[in-house]
Amino acid sequence: MMILESTYAGMFAGTVTNLRKKAIELEDEIKPYFLAPFMTLPIPEEAPKEFPRLIASSPNNHSQMAISNDRISLSTRYDSEYWNNWDMCREYMDERVRLADEMVRLLGAKILFRGIVLRLCWEESEPVTLLEDKFLKCRGDYHDLALKLTKSTKDDIYKNIMLSSVRGYPNAPFDDRLPETFIGIEAMIDVNTRLASNYRRQSSLGALDLLMQLNTIVSLDILSLIKEGIWL
Repeated sequence: MMILESTYAGMFAGTVTNLRKKAIELEDEIKPYFLAPFMTLPIPEEAPKEFPRLIASSPNNHSQMAISNDRISLSTRYDSEYWNNWDMCREYMDERVRLADEMVRLLGAKILFRGIVLRLCWEESEPVTLLEDKFLKCRGDYHDLALKLTKSTKDDIYKNIMLSSVRGYPNAPFDDRLPETFIGIEAMIDVNTRLASNYRRQSSLGALDLLMQLNTIVSLDILSLIKEGIWL
């Protein structure tokens, strides 16, 4: 059984100016999903532009939106009501990704690239052995193992799947929402338009396009990886 741990969506832009002056207008947009007003951090203007200036949290504190002078990021950590239901997670993301895109429009920012990351895991009694058999086709004396697979598409999308064995210990649990001795495999799925940015091209794809790509990987591709070691 897959456990959907968390998602991250990021919109990376050139430098955004007068961010604090635009905060009130932005607050009107976030109210259905986040608490307003923003928490304004006392960051000096000369600080690195990636440092968050504005932060908003959802009413139940599952999600946080952070806005800096060069990006908008949305982080969500799912609870047990959501983490076995991808459809619910996807719907939750869809609404908030649309919001983040609207924030970009209001800021007048030029997007350099976008990305969405999903972390999920599942129990596996011998995670290293499974990864060896499916991908390495040989055995080694490994305590843990991590692999990265990357595909690119003609429309300038990178699709990454990172698989790693994970294990928790009594004094160092893997995730405080799971049994402290959890053993399994974690997949981090990263879909982004950085390929276009690498070639100084402007991608026409929005965050919802990336979410559709992510949906295909979660619904179909990850299953073939687990069963066959093949990313179709």
